[in-house]
Amino acid sequence: MLADIDSTHHLITVYNPKSRVTPHSLLAWLAQCEDLFKIFNSRNGNPLTIDNQIYIMGNAMQEPSMQQWWMQGRDKYLKMGMDDWTKAIKEQWLSTSGGHKDFNAYATELAYHRNIVGDIIIPEITYKNLLLFGAHPVLMYDMLALPKFDACAPELTSSELQSIMSARWDAIVSTGRQNPVTSWFSKPTMEADARLPPNDIPKKEIWVRYLNV
Repeated sequence: MLADIDSTHHLITVYNPKSRVTPHSLLAWLAQCEDLFKIFNSRNGNPLTIDNQIYIMGNAMQEPSMQQWWMQGRDKYLKMGMDDWTKAIKEQWLSTSGGHKDFNAYATELAYHRNIVGDIIIPEITYKNLLLFGAHPVLMYDMLALPKFDACAPELTSSELQSIMSARWDAIVSTGRQNPVTSWFSKPTMEADARLPPNDIPKKEIWVRYLNV
């Protein structure tokens, strides 16, 4: 659908990539939104307020995980300035690690990068550790608190781990526990990191460096 710069209803195009959120497509969409808002405001005597611009952008996010993210924080986002709003989008969706993003979106992105380099570079044990320790901190600590949980257990496949984490993430989101994360809760503690197998720590570091290139 082409944008209609004279109508707020179709002012910006819907963002719903067919496969996944990518840096290129998201940054292009954000730039398009900025340009079209400027054009619209220059051609209309009643320019759009910042909260209206954010509202239009939020409702145009039709990619499922982004739509969920928007709906969960809608009231908070509508109070932001445009710079803070676009910064929040970039921090959530352009991060190379899971951070505070939706787990399913993070797992999809991680699988995409593993498919590029292959499972020889990213073996099963390293991939499981990336799923666990790169996930949202609330989910990570929730998993580590499970009785007898061992991400390194050979009988636990990465597919099974992802399935378990996805189910527990859905439960966390349904109760809103993923939002109130304090600053000390933003990274794994040394105790949590100590559960990584020593032989696989270098592989994890190499993988993180690869993602940050």
